[in-house]
Amino acid sequence: MPLEKSSSKSVAQIYLIVDTNVVVSSLLKEQTPPWRIINKDARFSIVFCANDDIMAEYKAVLHRAKFGFTKGMIDSFFANFNRGLYPVSRKRLCFDLPDPKDACFYEAYLIMRQKSDFSFLVTGNLRHFPKDDHVLSPRELLDLLESWDADWPS
Repeated sequence: MPLEKSSSKSVAQIYLIVDTNVVVSSLLKEQTPPWRIINKDARFSIVFCANDDIMAEYKAVLHRAKFGFTKGMIDSFFANFNRGLYPVSRKRLCFDLPDPKDACFYEAYLIMRQKSDFSFLVTGNLRHFPKDDHVLSPRELLDLLESWDADWPS
């Protein structure tokens, strides 16, 4: 069921499970939808959620030489991301995904969806996950947030 436009400027905490491709994109180019999500807008109470496998994947991917991220960029990302991080336990579930490495993200998302209707999985690879109103691209998430707050910068 899609979420309706909020009648109030005040929005409940929004829990985000962020796929690694969104993290990488946020570090490659500023002012893009991934960058805006990772750098949280103060008008929304965004809480990042992750389990140990997600954090390990972030670390491994961000240190790949092909991206050229400096230690400072990586440290800054983790300092921002870990501030207020909501840890999610790993619960191994059985389902087929096109990329088995995405299981840790989808499992975290399913756990968080049981806790809050304001939980979302944000990915640049929507086709890697089952169709769901709460599995969104970075642009789709920003569009939803913008519908809740008309003053959000575009």
